[in-house]
Amino acid sequence: MKKAGCEPEKATFNTLIDAYGRCGSSEQALGIYNGMLRAGCTPDMATFNALLAALAREGRWEQAELVLEELKKANYKPNDVAYASLLHAYSNGGQVPRLKRAVDNLFATEFPLTKILLKTLVLVYGKCSLLEEAEFAFQELQRRGHLPDVNTFNAMVALYGKKGRVDKATEILDLMKVTGLAPDLVTYNCMISMYGREGMYRRAEEVLREMQAARKVPDLVSYNTLIFAFSKHGLMDEAARIFNELVSVGLQPDVFTYNTFVSCYACAGKFTDAMNVIKHMKKSGCRPSEVTYHALVDAYCKLGKFPEIDRVLRFIKNTDPGLDRAFYRRIASRATEFELKS
Repeated sequence: MKKAGCEPEKATFNTLIDAYGRCGSSEQALGIYNGMLRAGCTPDMATFNALLAALAREGRWEQAELVLEELKKANYKPNDVAYASLLHAYSNGGQVPRLKRAVDNLFATEFPLTKILLKTLVLVYGKCSLLEEAEFAFQELQRRGHLPDVNTFNAMVALYGKKGRVDKATEILDLMKVTGLAPDLVTYNCMISMYGREGMYRRAEEVLREMQAARKVPDLVSYNTLIFAFSKHGLMDEAARIFNELVSVGLQPDVFTYNTFVSCYACAGKFTDAMNVIKHMKKSGCRPSEVTYHALVDAYCKLGKFPEIDRVLRFIKNTDPGLDRAFYRRIASRATEFELKS
């Protein structure tokens, strides 16, 4: 644009900031913002909101606080969208105390609790596992006549699932359907995870089948979660059956899929099976992670098989010649740590 002799306008800068933010490139969004200032173009509320949203996605709360101050210096008053982004920045950045203080300040200043803010509160409280607070925001949203959207319902289903409240998660799912909203991929995955976590692995598979019956296509997360549920309870044949289905529908197993099998086989003392999984993993083009090897070494150590650790380390070194030396030393050191503690 500049080469053609045209100077970017405010709308162009704002569009670029928003685009970079949605792509998860907050640093580039900041660069566009600074370029806007250098060009003598004055930011408006849309500029600040787009920049805050970009920073919030990556949990860059310190920078978000600075941008909020710049917004105020520019004689703008933060609106509900700006404050929502700040709350997301704290949540994504793991800053629970700052999140709580920010909400307290909103209440203290009697800032209007709009639909946007109430939905945001449900999402950020859910992410931070703050059950009572999330319940309050969810109930207040409805009390004020606002219909929760799918993301809001999902946040509550996920939170109740993490807390082991199967009854409440089911209640939210029923309410979701009553309001005319259909569960989406995230909803189903949250339910599969919850049932798997609670040892209700058969029910978890039923949810997968309900999902397919509703013409929702399970993704890798759906299958990985179910594989983990079966594996966690020692049902490796069932886990293998779901693995075969995963492959048959055209999905590619990832490192998490394989690590689940390696860890469970190793913990059960089935080291040959665990090593075969690692070999298959490599043949499939999925490189083992440090977690993969840690699972194998840790299992040997926990079962007191220290004399056989050298064989395992040789297996790792010989079958993965491209392994970084520091990476290998960290794996080997775990065996030494275990042996010293025993």
